[in-house]
Formats: sequence, C-alpha cells, structure tokens
Amino acid sequence: MEEKARVMAAIRQRVLSVTSSRLSDKEILKVAIACADRDYSTLLDVICTRHTARECKKKYQEIAITHAEFICFFGRKKNNEFISAAGRATSVSELSTDPTFQNVCARIEASLPCTLQEKEPLQIWSQFASRMAVIVALHAEDDEHKRLCSVLGTIVRTDARKIEDLKAQIDEEGADALLLSQALACLVSPLVST
Repeated sequence: MEEKARVMAAIRQRVLSVTSSRLSDKEILKVAIACADRDYSTLLDVICTRHTARECKKKYQEIAITHAEFICFFGRKKNNEFISAAGRATSVSELSTDPTFQNVCARIEASLPCTLQEKEPLQIWSQFASRMAVIVALHAEDDEHKRLCSVLGTIVRTDARKIEDLKAQIDEEGADALLLSQALACLVSPLVST
C-alpha cells in the first residue's frame, strides 16, 4: 500500500502542476490514465470539464501514467487485491452488460486465442476488472504490448500480430471514448478513496 500511496502522490503532483482545477484523487488518476491513451484528446473531453481538458492536453505527455505506475495499480502481481476491490465497484454491473463492452471483449478474446489457452492469463482474463484493465492497456499510446503483459502476465508470441491488427482496427474506427471513460471510472473507483 505504501508503494501505491507514493505513486499516487507523484501522479497527483504532475496533474495538479498542469491544471488550476481542484480534482479528487479519482479524477487525477483518470486524467493520468487518459493522457496515456492514443486518443487522449477525446477521452479528456469526455472525463473532464472543458477548462481542465484544455489544460491537460497541453502537457499530456508529462502527466500520462507511466508503465511502472500502471503496473503498480493494475499489474498481475497486484491482481488479487485489485480484482476484489474493482469487483465491488457499483458501476461494474452496468458496464458488464453493455453490448459495446461485450463486443470489445469478444474482439480481444479473438485476438488472444493462444494466450487465453494458458492457465494464468485465462484466470486473469476471467475477472471483470482484468478485462477493463486490458481494454485500457490496449489503448495505451506508448507500448500497449508491455501493458497487456503486465495485466495478463504474458502474451503468447503468435498472438502479438493479432493484437497489432486489433489495435489498427480500433485506430481506424476510433476509440469508444464513452466505453473507455466508464472503464476508467470502474478501475479507479476502488483504488483511491477520494
């Protein structure tokens, strides 16, 4: 828990140094994760006020969550703690029945046929919170493959090309900012208290 508090303090400092808005820790973490997204601009427009989004867009690279910070909150070694907390989030039932969410999950499963035959990744993927973290990781701007591995534990090499194809399809279609904002809300809610 000490590590999470330290990481959260660093993220808080970066985000608050860029914006004049008063933000809760939940909002700060959502902004940092959104800034790491390939379609950060649209996502910030959905999750922030216009003023805050404009401020954050100017320095999005500085405030984006790093890979190490992502692992701290969502990595597989943190999975049991994270899954149990995220599974209690109130918005989980709404998102889990959302057809768009189910479609994205089905597309991810189709892109990971070999990986999901492995015991550990399959167990992790079976958890709803892990699915949300994979969706967010898949949209990362820097290196989604590393983030996917940090959530699932591993990606079988033969699935890497399928993941690249899925990423290209998502980029062509445009990310679903509403789905991503809902996933962020579910992910962040149990992680920080305010």
